[in-house]
Amino acid sequence: MKLEFAAIAFVGLCVLAGCGKDAKPLVDAAEKYEKDTCACKDMACTAKTSADYAEAVKKLTDEKLVPSEDQAKKITEASENVAKCITEMTAKMTKDAVGGAMKKAADK
Repeated sequence: MKLEFAAIAFVGLCVLAGCGKDAKPLVDAAEKYEKDTCACKDMACTAKTSADYAEAVKKLTDEKLVPSEDQAKKITEASENVAKCITEMTAKMTKDAVGGAMKKAADK
């Protein structure tokens, strides 16, 4: 029991102190996800970029990467930008669809 507590305490200290491997690969994956998703023009593309990102993160989970505060901020910013890009793309698609339907109705 004491050994388990010591192991848990050590892991906790490593997380707080930043022990473990550098999380640059996680930052790189998040920034690639942002770049690829923000270049998308349709939902099929965003589904692919999301699947690719999930796979990249899955491959990195066993590496016990611990992001620094700056790295965590970059990952969060990339995620927020992805959400913004998807929202903007969806709004544009909706606007285009409504505009197309209105034009079609006006042509009749």
